[in-house]
Amino acid sequence: IVWGKSLADIFAEQNLPPDFEFKGASSGISLSYIHRVAGESDIYFISNQRQQTDAAECTFRVSGKVPELWYPDTGMIEPAPVWSESEGRTTVQLNFDPAGSVFVIFRSPAGHQDHIVAVKDMSAAETGTSKLKIQHAVYAAIDSAHGRDVTTILSRLMQNDKLIVQIENDAFGGDPVMMHAKELRVDYTIDRQPGHVTVPEGQTLTLPAGAKSGQSSFVETSIAADGLPVVKAWGNDSVELHMASGAILHATSMDIPAPQEVTGEWNLSFPPNWGAPPSVTLENLISWTDSPNEGVRYFSGTATYEKEIQISNGQLGVGRELWLDLGTVKNLAEVSLNGKNLGVLWKPPFRLNITAAATPGANNLIVKVTNLWPNRLIGDEQLPSDADRSSDGRRLAAWPQWLLAGKPSPTGRLTFTTWRQYDPNSPLLASGLIGPVTLQMAEKIPVK
Repeated sequence: IVWGKSLADIFAEQNLPPDFEFKGASSGISLSYIHRVAGESDIYFISNQRQQTDAAECTFRVSGKVPELWYPDTGMIEPAPVWSESEGRTTVQLNFDPAGSVFVIFRSPAGHQDHIVAVKDMSAAETGTSKLKIQHAVYAAIDSAHGRDVTTILSRLMQNDKLIVQIENDAFGGDPVMMHAKELRVDYTIDRQPGHVTVPEGQTLTLPAGAKSGQSSFVETSIAADGLPVVKAWGNDSVELHMASGAILHATSMDIPAPQEVTGEWNLSFPPNWGAPPSVTLENLISWTDSPNEGVRYFSGTATYEKEIQISNGQLGVGRELWLDLGTVKNLAEVSLNGKNLGVLWKPPFRLNITAAATPGANNLIVKVTNLWPNRLIGDEQLPSDADRSSDGRRLAAWPQWLLAGKPSPTGRLTFTTWRQYDPNSPLLASGLIGPVTLQMAEKIPVK
């Protein structure tokens, strides 16, 4: 029994380090964790508390065991590619998707096999990191000067002189101007060269152009089945892999093209009997809520985008992977290429490997996007009521006869709720494939 002292003081007197702590690549990073023991295994669950990509060095009070990464969204299990031990603790480099999570499990003895303890970006060291500075940023209504200064917020969100952030109210402390479409206006400098960018709400700001989410460089490391390191590059870069043995390995990528934006018209088709037209042609990707057609603006359900995209022989070269990045999606996307279903994307980043389905030349791309219900409910509120409700207009007073008889609403409404959730002027939710849609190449490069 101990009294008169804080737990922190007691642990300090016993030289007991924290069970878990982390150091983020950017300020403001927020991680939560829980730790349990099952037999001889230590199981940690780490969760990113921010709606943006993050990277961190996470230190666990475990030693002598190989850290494994178990991904709950895909079921993939892999050895942690970069980790080190010191003073009875293990430090693991972790990259997180927006609101992403991972199990870190220690169950197998480390043994004497060599492993990566650090990755150093030599391109930045040799040429000098491109210094990004946010001079002034405003999140404001498109049709007025009203808004919020978010310069400090954007500066805190930078990681390794890169800024990748989805433009949403939650990212900037709430909605600065209710009932208005908004945009982010940013004045910045890269190596003291000024620049300006305006990004509509719902899209993603990327500075500098081509920067990749969650990475300090354009490379990813993994461990092959034989225990040797594998380097995959998403851009031209040069890195050093520092091994536990003291050896230094080198990997350099060259001639990897920059991401290619998929531009041009899209055909967008809708299911029948839900208020939308059979199909529309979009010159550019927009939120359905920005459409001049009321049927599109208030649509809720699944709509289908179709487009022919061109893929070159070079994009499908030996050792290369071709990825499709959908950018911003509200809210789910099912992707098919050349008739091959590639699965459902349900969280950011909305991207997948299309190498196996792609062919040189013309490729048929189909993206089925499903949004949420509020827009259709708000659209129906533009029509007269079709049921008796309480004095406040919310609660259903009695079941309407047309509903009991299994007939459609006499006022043309497409939905029915026992509680009136929305008003005619309730704000609509961004919906559909908003993009930008890009083709990105990755290549496995030799380690020397």
